[in-house]
Amino acid sequence: MMGLSLKSMIQSMQVNDGTIHEGTVQNVNPTEISLTGNERFHISGAMLIVPQAYSDYNIEVEIKRESGGTYKTTGTVHNSLQQGDKVALLSFNEMKNFIVIGKM
Repeated sequence: MMGLSLKSMIQSMQVNDGTIHEGTVQNVNPTEISLTGNERFHISGAMLIVPQAYSDYNIEVEIKRESGGTYKTTGTVHNSLQQGDKVALLSFNEMKNFIVIGKM
């Protein structure tokens, strides 16, 4: 899923490159997305970047108590893509690479 770094992909974008598309998650493991209007075109593997924001991940939370002191705990953010989710995708490199930029 992370064949190229986000930085290197943005740097490789051409001036007139970069189109926003709508897609639907067809599979979650491995992640596979079809483009709306072209359901035969499936995006997966090295073609696709899914940022951490669209996955399940752990965070550490620090809670300040009114009585003083703090309480630290960890929690899991459940935000992974699910089958059937509608997503916004940014394409670049002449539609050779895509990055998920939002859930719809």
